[in-house]
Amino acid sequence: MEHAQSLYEAGAVALAVFLALGAVDGLYLHLWRYRLHARPASRGEHRLHTLSAVLFVATLPAVLLWETGGLLLWAGVGLIALDLGVSLFDMISERDSRADLGGLSTGEYVLHMVIMSARGASLALALGARPAAAWAFDAPWVLGPMPPLAATVAWQAFPGAILMTALHVWLCTESGVRSFEALRARTAATVAAWRGGAAPACCPPEA
Repeated sequence: MEHAQSLYEAGAVALAVFLALGAVDGLYLHLWRYRLHARPASRGEHRLHTLSAVLFVATLPAVLLWETGGLLLWAGVGLIALDLGVSLFDMISERDSRADLGGLSTGEYVLHMVIMSARGASLALALGARPAAAWAFDAPWVLGPMPPLAATVAWQAFPGAILMTALHVWLCTESGVRSFEALRARTAATVAAWRGGAAPACCPPEA
């Protein structure tokens, strides 16, 4: 029991690292700085990120919110496997998607590796902590609550993951792209005016 709790707690720490770095990568780099949703070359990459976000939201109740078992646990394993496939396809597509930006920077490449490692560790530790009985197909779907630290991190992650997914889905629409880009332009102009200079253009304009 103590060994399982230690695994769950280590997984919670890894999950917290994933959430913090994932927010920087997903919100600031992908959406704000590089505008993957607005650039024709990278819209496919944004859709892959959106699919990954949807899968993560579904994985939380299947693996991380409760100590699950039976068919629900196996469904979580299937979601994790599907998300892994999406992530691999995303890595393959990034070369063409970011070609006009000079490719993926070394810093972002390292950040992606840390994020993927933290996410993988959090899920692997949570799965490894499950008792053997949880893997029976006829086991109860919910065996009990998670240990306090694991439950706290996972339940705090859940609403944020839903909001992040909703934002990504919204930015798959033309109206979402227009509204977000208008907000981004106004914010950049306000910051530039406050600093007394012109708003920087970090990325080429949308074609």
